[in-house]
Amino acid sequence: KSDQVRDFLQAVWNSLDGSIQMSRLVAGSGPQMTLGAIHFLKSMDCIEMQVSIGDFDVPILRGIIGTELISMYSHITDIASAMDGKRSVAKISEETAIDKNVLITVLSSLYRRGIITFKE
Repeated sequence: KSDQVRDFLQAVWNSLDGSIQMSRLVAGSGPQMTLGAIHFLKSMDCIEMQVSIGDFDVPILRGIIGTELISMYSHITDIASAMDGKRSVAKISEETAIDKNVLITVLSSLYRRGIITFKE
């Protein structure tokens, strides 16, 4: 209904080309507005977001890992106990002896379910 809101959403839409990291999209003043616009576009199924997890990312457990996930991933309790907000993905992989690609797959699943977040 508002021309200004329409123009803002269109500007955000046009800036999403699939190659820009979220941290670059929300840099500077007004990051809450940009995140809100991205959230709105995602809730309308206009965009798809993907998580890119790297060696130096630090996962933080913020939810409860239910029995369904425990039965799906044999080492989930080891992974969960290592997510203390200090250890990177590479360090968790090294300490738990879990292949990094397997660990990233598990972390991606946990992130999509809202069970973990990543340290900024």
